[in-house]
Amino acid sequence: MHRLPEQVPDWMRSPKKLEHLYFETLGSVVRDKVTSRNRYTDELHDMTVDIIEIANSIRRYQESGDTERAKELEQTSRSKAQEQGRTPKSQQGD
Repeated sequence: MHRLPEQVPDWMRSPKKLEHLYFETLGSVVRDKVTSRNRYTDELHDMTVDIIEIANSIRRYQESGDTERAKELEQTSRSKAQEQGRTPKSQQGD
């Protein structure tokens, strides 16, 4: 068993208190990172919303039997994303 030096405060001697402090600190760091916004997080959010809307539209077309319109929307959306540099290189030119 390891002994702590006498100068160590009592709160540092308790594993429960140290665990609480660690997770409280970690939680606040994560929360700060998640809630901080910048142009990159805003752009990512906007792109995600666009992708979800397009995917939902494609799905609705497919479900209604309008597969031609679904394919057309998928192709125009992909072309638009490629022009804007928003498509991974592995998907370009499919």
